[in-house]
Amino acid sequence: MSHKNIVILINLFTVVSLLPAQSDLPKLVDVTEKVGIRFIHSFGDDEMSNLIKSSLGGCAFFDYDGDNDLDIYFVNGAYIEGISHIRGRKNKGKISNALYRNNGDNSFTDVTTEAGVGHKGMGMAVVTADYDNDGDQDIFRI
Repeated sequence: MSHKNIVILINLFTVVSLLPAQSDLPKLVDVTEKVGIRFIHSFGDDEMSNLIKSSLGGCAFFDYDGDNDLDIYFVNGAYIEGISHIRGRKNKGKISNALYRNNGDNSFTDVTTEAGVGHKGMGMAVVTADYDNDGDQDIFRI
């Protein structure tokens, strides 16, 4: 074993030994149902049959209602004739984006219909900004 390989091994051991023990790592817990989020992401098809479907979906955290709490807008895919696999056609027109209002008490309410933002077309990303300079955030879905 060369001197260079020994130095690399010693450096690797040093890095590994500096990492926290497994019990010290943060534990992620799925609380979506508990807080009222029922959104299920879909690329609009039954199977990932092309590259376009692999780049769909996204979300934006922004203050939709001006109460200083971060609300969440989720973007979904859609069944697209000629792009999606024929077996996924049962999904056509059934999958939509969703907006969840933060209630300020660790819970969310689906306000998609109320806000009129349940678009059913294919979405790849979303960004929010005050596009029309009226003081509130606007949703731009790509």
